[in-house]
Amino acid sequence: MLHNEDPNSHLIVYVDYPKRYTGTVVSTDTISQLFLHGFPFKGNLAKPDLIPLDRFRPVNEVRAFEYLDILFPLYPYRILFVDEKHFRGEEIFSRKVRKNPLENSIPDVATTSDFRTMYNVTGFCSI
Repeated sequence: MLHNEDPNSHLIVYVDYPKRYTGTVVSTDTISQLFLHGFPFKGNLAKPDLIPLDRFRPVNEVRAFEYLDILFPLYPYRILFVDEKHFRGEEIFSRKVRKNPLENSIPDVATTSDFRTMYNVTGFCSI
């Protein structure tokens, strides 16, 4: 039940729940071992499935056309070297979530544009 509410929650949440409602004190090691060996599938941490909500925003399409306007006037025979670097933005939420130990599925996380912001820097070296 706790896993379905929030797969990002830490082991301490699973420790507090039995203590609060049944008075039983359980260690985080016990909870960890339960997630790894007490179910049909391991409930270890994994990267969430990221679902971008605004992939085809008009702003992104305008930027793509601006990039092509810069790229097409270059003369290919004058270019000696091209290099491209990718810079990713930091994730706002937890980087990992727990797999569902009963179904072996990873929860989906809907992302905003800031969650998956990526910058591509392309450098051209010519004569």
